[in-house]
Amino acid sequence: MGRTDHFTLDTQLHRVRRLPQLSRLFPHVPLVICLTMLLVSCGGEGDVQNVSAACGGFPGITGRASKISDGDTFRLSQSNGRFVTVRLDQIDAPEKTQPWAKKSRQKLAELLGTGEVCVVGGKHDKYGRLVGEVRANGVQVNREMVQSGSAWAYRQYLRDPSLVQLEAQARSEKRGLWSMPPAQNIPPWEFRHPELASKAETAQHHGLLGLPVHGHLAPECSAKPSCRQMNSCDEAKGWLAKCGGQGIDGDGDGKPCEKLCSPAS
Repeated sequence: MGRTDHFTLDTQLHRVRRLPQLSRLFPHVPLVICLTMLLVSCGGEGDVQNVSAACGGFPGITGRASKISDGDTFRLSQSNGRFVTVRLDQIDAPEKTQPWAKKSRQKLAELLGTGEVCVVGGKHDKYGRLVGEVRANGVQVNREMVQSGSAWAYRQYLRDPSLVQLEAQARSEKRGLWSMPPAQNIPPWEFRHPELASKAETAQHHGLLGLPVHGHLAPECSAKPSCRQMNSCDEAKGWLAKCGGQGIDGDGDGKPCEKLCSPAS
């Protein structure tokens, strides 16, 4: 769609200035109702925000899922007849040609169901997709996709570290895609851009492990470090929260580098 999901301040002020006109047209309608009618739409044209049960009490864009593309993208059919492509925020599901892609898509379809779906905090990206937290049937769909082993926590756009913990739990219990051999569990961002994984391995080889850069894949998260590369328990814990437990949490219990982090060390 390419339009942002927020009206500009000028647009809102223009609507407020129309209140006297509305009051003359509808003299029996209380002023507060007129104001609500004007400001209820907080999204762009066609993206009307509502506060409904599906949104968990938060304002969001509602509709029904009409087409599931893969495990992190679907089309939302709104009550006004418009459609918008929705991308689940902070997660990344297998690409269509990757192992587990079909089951990931099926899991998303199961979670969305046929009832009302809500996108909370959605913003349009450069592709015109509405990116946000999706809720359906009382479930936070983004989190459930990771917790069920149907998607990865998307490190490049991660703001909620708890998604990494959910991923670690799914891995330790071999849920979903984590039941496959490790060689088949290639993160989608590496699958799409294999050169990033190659650069990360080179960085690890030379010991050039830096901090993640906003808007780019943190190369060290693909480097799969070992506990021997950790200088302290705090560093290991920070790595686990940011990148997951591959290489530093062999038993998948959510505790990295147990010798380094043991009380006696």
